[in-house]
Amino acid sequence: MPFSWNITNQFEKAVLTNNLIVAENVIEQINTNSIFKHQKEFPLHLCVKWGHKEMVKLLLCNGANVNLMNLQGFYPLHYACMHINIEIAKILIENGADVNAYSSKGKTPLLFAVISNSLGKAGANINLKDLSHGNSTLHFACQYSVPTGLDLIEYLIANGANINEQNNDGFTPLLTAILNDYNINVPVVKILLRSGADPNQAGQYGITPLLATIRRSSDHFDEGNETVQILIDFDCNINEKEFQGQRSGETALNLSIERSQNSITEKLIRSGCDVTVRNSRGETPFFSLIKNNKYDLAKLMAAIVPSVLMDDPDSQAKLTNDFGERVEDKDFRELKRFLFERWPFFPQLQHLCRCSIRKRLGKKADKFIRKWNFSESIKQYLTLDQL
Repeated sequence: MPFSWNITNQFEKAVLTNNLIVAENVIEQINTNSIFKHQKEFPLHLCVKWGHKEMVKLLLCNGANVNLMNLQGFYPLHYACMHINIEIAKILIENGADVNAYSSKGKTPLLFAVISNSLGKAGANINLKDLSHGNSTLHFACQYSVPTGLDLIEYLIANGANINEQNNDGFTPLLTAILNDYNINVPVVKILLRSGADPNQAGQYGITPLLATIRRSSDHFDEGNETVQILIDFDCNINEKEFQGQRSGETALNLSIERSQNSITEKLIRSGCDVTVRNSRGETPFFSLIKNNKYDLAKLMAAIVPSVLMDDPDSQAKLTNDFGERVEDKDFRELKRFLFERWPFFPQLQHLCRCSIRKRLGKKADKFIRKWNFSESIKQYLTLDQL
């Protein structure tokens, strides 16, 4: 027994150090399907993890079970895929590894993604899903932007992967790329859209790719801006609401204004989005822009869609009265200047502006107005001498 135990230790050390000479000398005395005491792992699994290709061959030639599950619930082929070791994956497949075998966590080797097309050629099911979250191989591949990952995505699509497949949360591969843990995966977004991914397919709560991008753009500004433009270029619905069926659902425009994503707001306005849809507080986009001192964007909106200044008299009244009472003087002057720029074209807005200014000045409004360096006609209008 001591001799056998010593041989086992020698073999474990040989496997860990990739010492083929020692391993070859003792392997006939070893059960290659026994777990190493110190490593708590099977020899074949260890060799695959460490990338010891020749040792893998030696073990397989001496009875190692290629379809043996370890204590963590994985087969050797899972580790070959996880560690992107294409050569070892091919060796395992040639020796009978099950390319569709589920781990205890419900994942197949292909679902670990990022190996060459050897698994596909060996008969792996391209659209097989993991059992826990319903993610397909393409979902997993979309988490990577490295060249190997991009190559795998193109390979999967070319070989029949369902590009609009939804997981248990309703997320497509496109949404997965956008909601990736690290950043918005712009290279993958481009590949998916060029390959026919639906730019409007929503996940849970009606979150479309555009809405998901805007929500992530606060943390990933550059990627968010680029992705919004890509989605617009691929004709996404820029007026879609999140939380479909609920009153609180925000449009992309309202969401971008709320999150102070000015460049995205500008893209949406220039792309012809609906500027009349109110947010969950009942405010129009035009009202929200001025309330938040975004005058340049408000001007842009008024220039592109002039009707916004006349279509919402209730909000205009709220704007000129409530807002005028609480803003700083410099902001109020800026608002006054902005509104007066529009008065030749919008008499109603002019009147609202006049009322707001008089309310702000209080009981001495007429006295202050007469001292302003304005033309006489404007003074008369503000003092109500001219109605």
